[in-house]
Amino acid sequence: MKLTVLVENTSNCSLQAEHGLSLFIEHNNLNFLFDMGQKDLFKHNAELLQIPIEKVDFAIISHSHYDHGGGLSTFLDTNHKAKIYLRAFEPCYSKKDFGMKYIGLDEELKKSNRLIFCSEKEYITPEIILFSNVKERLYYSSLNNLLFLKKQDLFINDTFDHEQNLIIKEGKKNILIAGCAHTGIINIINKAEAILGEKITDVVGGFHLKGLENDDFIKTFAEALKKYPCNFYTCHCTGTESYLKLKDILGNQIQYLSCGMNLTL
Repeated sequence: MKLTVLVENTSNCSLQAEHGLSLFIEHNNLNFLFDMGQKDLFKHNAELLQIPIEKVDFAIISHSHYDHGGGLSTFLDTNHKAKIYLRAFEPCYSKKDFGMKYIGLDEELKKSNRLIFCSEKEYITPEIILFSNVKERLYYSSLNNLLFLKKQDLFINDTFDHEQNLIIKEGKKNILIAGCAHTGIINIINKAEAILGEKITDVVGGFHLKGLENDDFIKTFAEALKKYPCNFYTCHCTGTESYLKLKDILGNQIQYLSCGMNLTL
């Protein structure tokens, strides 16, 4: 499996960065996207890397936030065949100093007949599995307390039922890919291992720690991660400051992925 970072918060090359995530994945003669960033940057960066978005076989949206699925309109306009796997369109909001800000997807796009709304466990192929409904709340980021859903005229705390995660089986490797891991990456790993009946070997994705100032939480979280026999490749909402704190404890067990980087597993 080969993974190329099209969109991420940071860039160490000529590619432009933004707050968001988009990964291009090649696996068993299939090419697909995991998330699409905010708008059209994923396409622009893909063109610079000579990656043809119009030939992508399918796409996945990890959850209903604009920085992961905001590029859906661009994708639909560029690629005219691929199905898009997502969990739901939810009216997502973030609490700001000035009030509630809408951070969900474009509701007009919900009408597309190319969308596949996934069940709790969805097999795209026998080796590519999507899953959701993670109920454990170990090492749950307090930053989630600022995220809400709007139901009728009420704002309720987001339970992230719209979040899904990806397992890719590659030989002896079991690779887990998460968008923001709002439900907690340790809880997501535990559910993935329960689904497979095997250990996860590699984890890719954000850990939703960006802006979290609780050093004790991050230290305890890092010590818990260290007990898993996984290689961690993190990005996006982990934040570079939190990543460095994790790195102090996890050492070579964790790496950071920026725009343009390739990962072969």
